[in-house]
Amino acid sequence: MGTRFIAAEESNAHPDYVRAVIAARAEDSVRTNRFHVECPLCPSTHGVLRQAIEAADAFQGEYVAEIEIGGQRTQIARFRGTPPFKGFHGHIEAMACYAGQSVGDVKRVQPAADIMAELVAEAERLLNRA
Repeated sequence: MGTRFIAAEESNAHPDYVRAVIAARAEDSVRTNRFHVECPLCPSTHGVLRQAIEAADAFQGEYVAEIEIGGQRTQIARFRGTPPFKGFHGHIEAMACYAGQSVGDVKRVQPAADIMAELVAEAERLLNRA
């Protein structure tokens, strides 16, 4: 369900990441362990947008993006396991754009409360049908 909340109004996801998630189809989510650089949860396999893997593969250079936090500039290495959030600059499309197979169901940005209401309504509908 985390994939759906990438496009919540309250999300801190980078706008380019949000747009990529909204444009993606279910088959654009692939399981990979490629985004393993400086990843405390690795080695493990994650759902990532296929386009992010392709962009990182095609990227010529060591660092795809950077961010400044508290006056400190940090560069993001290619295939680092950090997802893009607001404030990153650079090649966002080549960062770890995590997304599960439900990505094809993400169609627009909405408030988190509306997303929850839709999820609850769908769960109730399915339970009543069963």
